[in-house]
Amino acid sequence: MSGAMSLSTVPTAADAGLPGDLVETVGMAVHASGDGTAFLNAAGFASALCDADGVIRLADERFTQWAMAGEGAQLDRLPPMRGGRVSLLCAPDGRTVAAAVASPASAGAWPLAEALKLRTGPGLYPVIICTPLAAIDPARSAFAQALGLTGLEARIVGGLMRSGDLRVAAKQGGVTYETARAATKAAMRKAGVHRQGALIGLCVTLQSGEPAEREALLPVLGELFGISARQAEIALLVAQGSSRDEAAEAIGASEHVIKAELKSVFTAMQVATVAALAIRISEVSILSRMVSATSMETVPAGAVEPLRLIPRIGRAGRIAVVDHGPRDAMPVLILHTATTSRHNPASFIRTLQAGGLRPIALDRPGFGLSGMVSGDYLAESAQDLADILDTLGLERACILARGGTMVLARFAERWSERIERAVVVNPEPPPDADRKRGGLLGAIKGLVYGQPWLTGRLASYLSRNASAAIVERLVTRSLEASEADLAVLRDPEICAAYVRASQHSALQGGAGFRAVATTEPFASVPAIGDGRMITIVCGAQDPLYSAADSLPRLQAAWPGCSVVIVPDGGRLVHFQKPELIARLLGDGDAQFRLRNGCGAA
Repeated sequence: MSGAMSLSTVPTAADAGLPGDLVETVGMAVHASGDGTAFLNAAGFASALCDADGVIRLADERFTQWAMAGEGAQLDRLPPMRGGRVSLLCAPDGRTVAAAVASPASAGAWPLAEALKLRTGPGLYPVIICTPLAAIDPARSAFAQALGLTGLEARIVGGLMRSGDLRVAAKQGGVTYETARAATKAAMRKAGVHRQGALIGLCVTLQSGEPAEREALLPVLGELFGISARQAEIALLVAQGSSRDEAAEAIGASEHVIKAELKSVFTAMQVATVAALAIRISEVSILSRMVSATSMETVPAGAVEPLRLIPRIGRAGRIAVVDHGPRDAMPVLILHTATTSRHNPASFIRTLQAGGLRPIALDRPGFGLSGMVSGDYLAESAQDLADILDTLGLERACILARGGTMVLARFAERWSERIERAVVVNPEPPPDADRKRGGLLGAIKGLVYGQPWLTGRLASYLSRNASAAIVERLVTRSLEASEADLAVLRDPEICAAYVRASQHSALQGGAGFRAVATTEPFASVPAIGDGRMITIVCGAQDPLYSAADSLPRLQAAWPGCSVVIVPDGGRLVHFQKPELIARLLGDGDAQFRLRNGCGAA
């Protein structure tokens, strides 16, 4: 296998070019190996066992629904003595599907069926494929739920994923080609993409898990299918939604060359359409990520969040939104910090709901599953909030900014009439006013303030090494000066949710982190005429920022805003005092603050 798939090629933090004092302070000079944690949907995979010759001997129920899983199915590359690899599983008639195979010791965290785990041992090796599309009910699929597809749209997209041909999908769905084409276009609008290949690739990812990064995937494609580096690059560009013209421009070749190379790619990969190409590359990508990961985290049974991906209005890309409901309650958009994402503890969500609220958490641009934006990052982030409200048919909403204070400020500047109430939790001060510079967080802030371009290296390192254990260690280390926060993190549910949010923040290689680090600390706060709908909540034990440093410019820009100082509150005061947050968003009763031992400033 290529070096990109090696289990010993990931650099340490020092190798990544991070400043030595920061490496020492953060404690990242560990000799990590592999590509960090892969995030998978266990239901998105089927599993089997093969013998030392690569012949399938045992398989789970989902695996047997692969039409070629019977006697004679064999891997084109034998299982490795150690580690894992992506191979092609071949049927006697020559058809193939991508499969991951490894030694039992290396596949301990793979989503293998329990019955098969008991049979692994000398001479039998775990084999994983993406769940055969024949085994998926499109109407109940993860991609249909996430994209909000209608029954017809889900049926046509499912048929397109099975066959790779829209005409075949139309026939299987019992509709005309024009109807199927219209349904596919509607699905693409909901997904925020413009081409079938990009839609299919996204659906496979939503169904199974996190894909590999481009640099790791390209050599795998070359080795698996015997194509050149340029052909692999073209295949990936087209599969991800580029037109032939766009692919030609990207690699500096003519459209004639692209067409010729694609013809060779289609032959090598045994596909006839761009949709089929997207399926094949997406499956190879997800399996490659799984093989190269040092650890895996799968979605627990019954813990699937009500995720929805909505397209930006008049702009490229999509926004990942989790609408917890209920639909008839007051909506509250939840913004996250630069190092977390849309995930929140279930207990926190339940408390907001009990307070008459409809929590709607989102990934900010470049975080989690929300696409990155171009241009003014803060303005585009504020536009995301407006797009969410418009898509959900909401005139007004509350906003909870547990990060993203500047996004709220930009939104309030333009759409203050759409804010019912807003709560800002532990806002950040401008760099020149920030007097808390000690410890781990002080070292990171010094990097962000003084050398923001280096945050890309930090984000990239964390995105490749963000195992739950490492993230939990960093979180605990960063908050060790606050007993209030350490007490919160002793709750296993809250700690797990916070760690998950931190891990998912890096899914796009830290693109969002870099954008926030180079914009928010240096942005000014636009003034609004009336700030009475905004309440600022500060934990007196926040180890990151001091209210005395943060409040002056916000109070000047938001005349009439309220301030609540929680004496025993820390950085995670919203998780400590969820009832307070719910009440402030629900009716803003000042007496509630006093009854709960909070001081108003």
